[in-house]
Amino acid sequence: MTWLRKQRVPLVIGGVLVLLALVFHARLIAWFRGERSGGAFSAPAAATAGGWTIAASVEPDPPQQKGNRVRVALSDAAGKPVDGAKVAITYDMPAMGSMPEMKSSFDAKPAGAGAYEAGFDLPMAGSWTIIANASAGATSATAHFTLTVGTKGLTVLGGEGGGSGSGASNTDEQSGVVHVDEARQQAIGVRTEKVTKAPLTLDIRAVGKLTYDETRLTDVVLKVSGYVSNLRVTAMGQPVKKGETLFLIYSPELFAAQQDYLLARSSRDALGGAGRGDELVRAAETKLALLGLTADQIAVVGKTAKPIEKLAFAAPASGYVIEKNVVEGASIKAGDRVLRLAALDKVWVEADVFEADLGRIAKGQTATIALSYIPDRTFDGKVTFVYPYLDPSARTGRVRIELPNSGLELKPDMYANVTFHVALGDRLQIPTSAILFTGPRRVVIVDLGGGRLAPREVKIGAQSGDRAEVTSGLSEGEAVVTAGNFLIAAESRIRASGTFWKETP
Repeated sequence: MTWLRKQRVPLVIGGVLVLLALVFHARLIAWFRGERSGGAFSAPAAATAGGWTIAASVEPDPPQQKGNRVRVALSDAAGKPVDGAKVAITYDMPAMGSMPEMKSSFDAKPAGAGAYEAGFDLPMAGSWTIIANASAGATSATAHFTLTVGTKGLTVLGGEGGGSGSGASNTDEQSGVVHVDEARQQAIGVRTEKVTKAPLTLDIRAVGKLTYDETRLTDVVLKVSGYVSNLRVTAMGQPVKKGETLFLIYSPELFAAQQDYLLARSSRDALGGAGRGDELVRAAETKLALLGLTADQIAVVGKTAKPIEKLAFAAPASGYVIEKNVVEGASIKAGDRVLRLAALDKVWVEADVFEADLGRIAKGQTATIALSYIPDRTFDGKVTFVYPYLDPSARTGRVRIELPNSGLELKPDMYANVTFHVALGDRLQIPTSAILFTGPRRVVIVDLGGGRLAPREVKIGAQSGDRAEVTSGLSEGEAVVTAGNFLIAAESRIRASGTFWKETP
């Protein structure tokens, strides 16, 4: 027992050493061999560029923020290793919001058999673009990869390159292409949408005013002079019906004309009845009718053989009194407009449309009318007339819309917001949020796939709401950036070595 107690401590220490050896055996072996103890490199991610294959791997796998190492293996089209090349490695994270761009470059040293290695630390966690730029003689190539701290391996974004006496031109840099992997696109809020071909309805907005239907205005005008009594219309806005008595009128001229009519009838009767003196009677009746008497009134005068001293004047149409120029006992002259009546079961909306939009408006098109007086409702109407002239000061043309008004909700002289709906048919279209305004040019960011985003100039046609017609520059099915495009455009401006962002029309 004493011997066992003496051997307990060495046995425990030995067991701990064995356990540590099992856990860290790989690093111990690497230490004895003089190798790095960070672990094995990740599986190579290969990109083809400039006739070369550029295979990149990182160690440790997954990569960390500190203590990383990258290996780039170059091979030609025949698969032979490329030695003696100059290889530069760049890690990059573009600016996001208020955070500035983080970027650094360093050279990789030859490691034999076409391999080149370099160690590096990252300023922060997240997703980074790793750019391997290799050149040897007249050939150069560049490959782009994505590295995400805590995620295994590298992801290929693409490559480009070529051969020339002074080194190959970088196509992506010339055209302003930006490489942003999908993970980083999500992080900075980049959203894309397909270019579609679908029906497009152009909405043209204008300010209008409600007015009376001019074809249904009626003036009450007397054809003789006289004096008004028993006025039934006492206030503006009063409704009247056709045939309803508006007032009584005494007119010496009308009274004398009735007496002449009765004298003509008496003369005809004295001559022996019908056939003799008929022309005089017809002439007298015609005169009374021209002065405003109805056939019934003329019949009453002939039947009673007495002139009517105060004649009732009936409403010539139904409507509402919108103008009143007479009071009880007033003296009026022939030709004076006593009252004006308007039918309000239908009203007009007259909208002022800008000259540039006037050519798209035609008779029969639909329109929506909104009133501040009734904010929770809109009214649908159709264009009934486009006036053939312009307001020379405002450079607007007038368009008429008819609306039913059975409930009298629509009141003349109200202001209205009018939206004309012009159907343009199937048009190639994108969201307006995808369009960047760069002076006279319109630019969109196109998703080329594989994390490659490129600026492209487009021509914009009609716009309706949040949709815009594309007349040139895009094809159906392509994807454009609709959110985060300002960040991508700023990065493209910084990186572009070509003249895309410097060109002027």
